[in-house]
Amino acid sequence: MQKLLLKLVIMSLVVFFVQSCAPNTASVSALKVNRNLAIHDQLPTRALMNEIFSFNYIPSSDGQRIRYGKSVISDPRGIIVLAPGQSEFIEIYFELVNEFNRNNFDVWIIDWKGQGGSDHVGPDENRALNNFSNDQQDLETFLREVVVRKEGLPLILLAHSMGAHIALRMLEGSPNLVDLSILTAPMITVKTGMYPHGISSVLASVVVSAGFGWWYAPGNSKWVERPNFKTSENENTSDPIRAMWKEYWRISKQDLRKSYGVTYQWFHNYSKSRKELLQSEELSASSSKILMTIPMIDALVVPEASLNMCIKMINCKSIIYENARHELYLEEDKIRDIWMRDIFSWIKINN
Repeated sequence: MQKLLLKLVIMSLVVFFVQSCAPNTASVSALKVNRNLAIHDQLPTRALMNEIFSFNYIPSSDGQRIRYGKSVISDPRGIIVLAPGQSEFIEIYFELVNEFNRNNFDVWIIDWKGQGGSDHVGPDENRALNNFSNDQQDLETFLREVVVRKEGLPLILLAHSMGAHIALRMLEGSPNLVDLSILTAPMITVKTGMYPHGISSVLASVVVSAGFGWWYAPGNSKWVERPNFKTSENENTSDPIRAMWKEYWRISKQDLRKSYGVTYQWFHNYSKSRKELLQSEELSASSSKILMTIPMIDALVVPEASLNMCIKMINCKSIIYENARHELYLEEDKIRDIWMRDIFSWIKINN
């Protein structure tokens, strides 16, 4: 009887967790995706692959294929490596790649295993099942063995959200692998709605232990094409044009729908990695030069957790963007231009 009661309590908590974390469904009229137009007809030239960009593949830490891209110019003043966020893909960073090229930087970028053009483990490619330790190893291998360094030029890692989490884990053990690190909206603590983060972690552990780690976490699901998708449904940018770009790409290319939905296994793996990150004495004492760019209107991660993490590190500088949302690189120009200016200024000061 007690065991049955315990199961009922746990299931009730799970249901409450699901309800409390459901995404905001409010929307207003805005732009719509035109299914009949090709991707090149819906995106501006600045957001498309340039003529010197190329793709290639390397093996991951467990033998799967990892896709990466590079856009190398003739006379760079630095090398920037981009590490995307959860469920993202190289194509959505083309605008940023092009902008860094115009400012005389070589650019390299990686698709995490299970995302974009990289291999996914399991038959259902929509489910995110990241092993953060493997991702950390893949990033380190990419930086050591693939990215071409040039004598006298700084190697700069720019990592977004989940990519920033992975970057911090890598910097624990390899603080001097890159010269500078820029972390945007770092995934230190994800938002879990009304349900406390600690209890969310326990529930994820219970679900995984019961063999249901492949279940979608609350608020997550398979990617489904939405003909009436509206700008307001994207809470991660206030730019009405850039807000549509991921949807355009996912309609155009099936591979870019990979790992769209976070699972309980993902959340469980993240929780374990987060605990190690917060307890890391090596990271707190690291001499790595880090810039944290932190948007305060963030639907996915807790900005204060990023600020607290930065304060603990001896060589970390933070910049707050009060009116910015999660995806600074896709924000409206009046925010994005300031963010880019801050990045270039910090690189110049620290180079």
